[in-house]
Amino acid sequence: ASARAYDERVRVLLRSRQRDLQPLDQLLPDLPEHLHSLIPLYVRDVEKTFMVTKRAFDEGVFVNSVIPPACSASDTLIRFSLMATHTKAEVDRAVAALTKVFKELDIIK
Repeated sequence: ASARAYDERVRVLLRSRQRDLQPLDQLLPDLPEHLHSLIPLYVRDVEKTFMVTKRAFDEGVFVNSVIPPACSASDTLIRFSLMATHTKAEVDRAVAALTKVFKELDIIK
């Protein structure tokens, strides 16, 4: 792919991140301000991190868990990956599923 096509995909990704992830911004106060395709969602509990990963998968959303020794037990998280090829509907569905799982596990209210 050309550099111009790549740059356009990056612009689409960044616009999607700003627009589509606002529900997560409101629900998780420690969501980073920077724009990136890998979005860390902190769970801060090893067991719940595994539960989030499984429940998200059950809901049709694949996320990666980050657990010790890659981080401290109090900083566990999942990585939510966003690509420029994801549609708004796909991102909305994923955000809704993750919100549901985080609420079920009392990570957010």
